[in-house]
Amino acid sequence: MNLLLSSFAALAILAACDGAQQGESSLDQTSRVAPPLRCPISGAPVSDEKFVAYFQVYPVYCASAVDAAEFGALPLGKRAEAAKAQVLPQKGISNLTCPLTGQPLTAVAMPITYQSEVIGFASTADANQFLSLKPDQQEQLVSRWRTSERAALTVSEPK
Repeated sequence: MNLLLSSFAALAILAACDGAQQGESSLDQTSRVAPPLRCPISGAPVSDEKFVAYFQVYPVYCASAVDAAEFGALPLGKRAEAAKAQVLPQKGISNLTCPLTGQPLTAVAMPITYQSEVIGFASTADANQFLSLKPDQQEQLVSRWRTSERAALTVSEPK
């Protein structure tokens, strides 16, 4: 019991210190403006965090209780696709495609920290395959992927 309480206390201290380690005061952390959330079912803006569904351990905010229930009833693949806009940022992932396969990421994406940057992979298997590569192979793969991502962004931007 004491070990459990000590673990919780240590986690609370680490969470409180996280911003300080990154050079932020607690005021900076609370004054950040979060991007507007959209309900994964209706697409309506989420004005408060009252209606919550979950994808794995990640909260997914909905516009109504009906939307939250509908989200929870979706098959796993559809829930993963619907939740990605809210779950990927919670995982620290900012890329939209897997560097290994080129597949679009969903909420099941696996984050890997590579050279101080969090990169999402389409699956745990893809992340493990990347981690099994030698460092020079990892660098080549990430370099090719970044080049192709830039090219895709250039093609999709309106002129």
